[in-house]
Amino acid sequence: MPGDVILFKGTKTHHPHSIGHVGIIYSNEANEIRFIHSTSGKEYGVTISAMDNTYKRRFVKVVRLLKYNDVFQAQVN
Repeated sequence: MPGDVILFKGTKTHHPHSIGHVGIIYSNEANEIRFIHSTSGKEYGVTISAMDNTYKRRFVKVVRLLKYNDVFQAQVN
């Protein structure tokens, strides 16, 4: 759900199981998750990415910080 935090394993070999990258889900339409995150690669900056195989391999979990009703009420007010 948009607004959820998505967690990924790090890329450092000395901590292969720790969380090393986070993003915020931007959209989840037609079974395609897109998330906003900061990059240090060739794009270097804040970008929106699709959940490609690279991210799927590193995926740990999605965390919902707000209940859906809380998000809906914030948008209405």
